[in-house]
Amino acid sequence: DLNGTLEARVDEHNKELEEVSATLRQSQKMEAIGNLAGGIAHDFNNLLQTITGSLQLAERHLEPDSQAARRITLAKKAVERGAVLASQLLSFGRRQPLEPRAVNAGRQLREMLPILGSAVGEGVTIETRIAPNLWNTLADPLNVENAMLNLSVNARDAMTGRGRLIIALENTELGQSRMQSQLDFVPGEYVMISVTDTGCGMSPEIVEQVFEPFYTTKAEGRGTGLGLAMVYGFIKQSNGHVAIQSKPGSGTTVRMYLPRTELPEVLPSEVPDVHATGGNETILLVEDDDAVRETSADLLADLGYKVLLAEDADCAMTIVEGDAQFDLLLTDVVMPGKLSSREVASEALRLRPGLKVLFTSGYARDVIVHEGRLDEGVQLLSKPYDRDGLGRKVREVLMQQDHVETPQGPSLSGLRVLLCEDDAIIRMDLSDMLASQGCNVNAVGSGRAALDFLRQGEIDMLMTDVGLPDMTGTDLAREALEYHPDLPVLFATGHQNVDGAADMRAKVITKPFDEKSLFEAMGALMES
Repeated sequence: DLNGTLEARVDEHNKELEEVSATLRQSQKMEAIGNLAGGIAHDFNNLLQTITGSLQLAERHLEPDSQAARRITLAKKAVERGAVLASQLLSFGRRQPLEPRAVNAGRQLREMLPILGSAVGEGVTIETRIAPNLWNTLADPLNVENAMLNLSVNARDAMTGRGRLIIALENTELGQSRMQSQLDFVPGEYVMISVTDTGCGMSPEIVEQVFEPFYTTKAEGRGTGLGLAMVYGFIKQSNGHVAIQSKPGSGTTVRMYLPRTELPEVLPSEVPDVHATGGNETILLVEDDDAVRETSADLLADLGYKVLLAEDADCAMTIVEGDAQFDLLLTDVVMPGKLSSREVASEALRLRPGLKVLFTSGYARDVIVHEGRLDEGVQLLSKPYDRDGLGRKVREVLMQQDHVETPQGPSLSGLRVLLCEDDAIIRMDLSDMLASQGCNVNAVGSGRAALDFLRQGEIDMLMTDVGLPDMTGTDLAREALEYHPDLPVLFATGHQNVDGAADMRAKVITKPFDEKSLFEAMGALMES
């Protein structure tokens, strides 16, 4: 009957809301853990950088076969393990600076089969299923390989070393209905990588926690609990999705979805190799950590370079604006003071055309990395680095024929933005995007709340959805312009056209959009 049908629909709707709410809570929890992990990794990498630099410099004064040299070798190996741990933390927190390029996962899987065979052992039979005409995906190649390797090792452990491992790669198109529990899901074409084992399987309670860092069901000393966390972070940072299906006694399947790209694959042999040679150029080293600055300067000097030192952005700008000549600006990303490292680099490039710039950091944050990817033209050396790694990267940057300048445009830092969006999840997501650029955001969920704020506070830009619960976004914009006639207005909407936008000299950005598109639209609006 009608009442029964209505009751069933209400129950179904409530169940969907509960699932979305649970997913949101889990997403917020993972984000909080990721922020903590990223901050720890930054400080940890600075410590590792000082240690590895000092060890290498000390090693050069020792006899190769001496006991002291052997102890230093052991210490360097410990630093390498620490660096891997920090890298995994950054990967989970989606703060690992990726260098994505068009890659074919099928080719990668074929080439790494010998490595997989060694990793899982003779007791595990590996079966691969690669779809013909597999699409390319835009991802960091090394992280794609690491993800497949991590999942394979986890599968081996679940099968206690004996069983069947199936790795399948196929093209797939995902619609909203298939991934409705994924808050950040974007429908489209994906390359799916699935890893299936015939192991013990997992209960629903365990499945809920497997992507959390340091969570492990293995015996103490058998695992760090970071393998799946790293996979989760990498896939999310690559604008992909990950899903897990498991049942006790029936094995486990992990599916990774990476977005399709039309770009041709860039093969490893086509990537230029640069040897770790030194030089006689002059380098301006900007680093606020005293110990890191000293050891890095010594490593550069050991490579033959002349070094100018700056402890912060202000000191660096004094040298940049002075008469001293230098060929490369080597600067830490996280810098105290009024100017960011990106602003120092931009000003240095303006005053010294042709200057080469190399950033270094243990945690790149949002200064040179957006949407998980290095900004175009930016060169980054991740901490901790050793003498050879430093030498290779410095030489590579200095050998570049044409420097690609960092993108220019009006700074959004300090911009006072009034955001009006009735969808709580979208409102929270947009607030985070804007805050990452240094904007001061006031977010509200209705037109009336926005008007109340406008009567009391000052803003530099209004960003609003068109479909609001109590009025249209265009009506809100018109009333806002009565208070502030020159107020820039940006409509963020699912509609292609907004009536009256041109008359208000407003701009329209159509959902869904990414950070780059949003910031470009805001920059164009500020310039117009």
